[in-house]
Amino acid sequence: MSATAAAPRRLATWQAIGALFALIAIVRIGMVLAFAPAFPFIDEWEAVVVGMAKPLRHGQFDPAYLLASYNGHPLLWTKLISLFFLRLDGLQFDNVPVCVFNQIVYALGSATLAWSAAVRLGPERGWFLFVAMLVIVLPFDWENITMGWGNPYAILSFFSVGLIVACGCAQATVANMIGIGILGAAAALSMGSGLVAPLIGAAMLLWRMRLGELSGMRAAGTSAFLVACAWIGFVIGHTTRVTGQDAAWSSVHLAELALLLVCWLPAWLHLRRYLGGERSRLDLVILCVAAWAFVQIAAMILERPRYFRLWLPISRYMDIIPIGMFAVLASLCRLTASRQGLPLGLPRATARRALILAAIGVMLVSPLAIYWQLRWAELHRDQAQVMRAYLKTRDPRILADAPDSSLAYPSRERLKTLLDDPDTQAIIGKALRRTD
Repeated sequence: MSATAAAPRRLATWQAIGALFALIAIVRIGMVLAFAPAFPFIDEWEAVVVGMAKPLRHGQFDPAYLLASYNGHPLLWTKLISLFFLRLDGLQFDNVPVCVFNQIVYALGSATLAWSAAVRLGPERGWFLFVAMLVIVLPFDWENITMGWGNPYAILSFFSVGLIVACGCAQATVANMIGIGILGAAAALSMGSGLVAPLIGAAMLLWRMRLGELSGMRAAGTSAFLVACAWIGFVIGHTTRVTGQDAAWSSVHLAELALLLVCWLPAWLHLRRYLGGERSRLDLVILCVAAWAFVQIAAMILERPRYFRLWLPISRYMDIIPIGMFAVLASLCRLTASRQGLPLGLPRATARRALILAAIGVMLVSPLAIYWQLRWAELHRDQAQVMRAYLKTRDPRILADAPDSSLAYPSRERLKTLLDDPDTQAIIGKALRRTD
């Protein structure tokens, strides 16, 4: 047998991504089918039931609602997904199909990002991919798995990282610049913080223009368009404001920001090396993804201080935070592979050891994520029982006496008003029967 014939067959990119996608999708969709409630939860009452389903029932839905701010965010894609499934099911609310669709998108985006990053990282690629798959598959984002309205974080991440990759690698063709513009608009309309990626993308194009990689006219024009997208997203998001989440500035916030800066140390060292002349397009992409994630996490610290702690973030943010973590680990791998190696004379095995420690850390905290996924499902069962009991008896004491965790909406009075509405009863009736 010839040496060529004996060589092991390597998977094509699409085959590798397809295999990862299948693994992620099977596990995550299994969690949806096992734990996701069919009825609305918190934001879905106002945003989907009241904001879309009820007007649609009466022929009064205004398409401008899709671009209107909700709770400080544009959320165009989240609204479109919910609208599609409402139409598909005859204006009956059902959270489960939305969650299944969300996890298909999550699996495809995660598999693509994980594989595309890992294969470019040299000897550490195997450990990098292993740690990434652990974080992707395990339910650290348990809220987003079982809540259809929890998809903005993943949508924001995929559009933003996709935009940064495009800005770092694309040639200055008309088609590429149009694609970058579409990704910028998509990111800006996904969430309030969607404006960050277009601004970073604009800076990347101007930097590459300065390096002589892109023609000045197209790079400058596309950069201006990205800045305009960021401005539009900002204006839309700030037509409404989030209330009740502010907290007084304290030393805790300063400590969180300081810890965040320290955690990003490999990225800062990588940036210094890049500016010193040891650079490639891959380095630019990794650094800009790390910068994007840093700004996102810093915004969580500053804008959601009542609910966010860097050392114990709530699960809804776990579709964003790991991207920053892996960008920092990728920076460490790139420093290891560079001509100068790691600073302070650290051995080249440091990156591999850091990835192994990350894998051990993820496995050690995984029981906490699994516990909360199971606990979250139990709370949803209690919420369904409370709503069914109230609709059957109309006894207001059922809602008044229920624990806060057994309510599918944070205001008892508003939940009662919603459940007393005949339109709401018609919209969620099928969902409550499914949960029975």
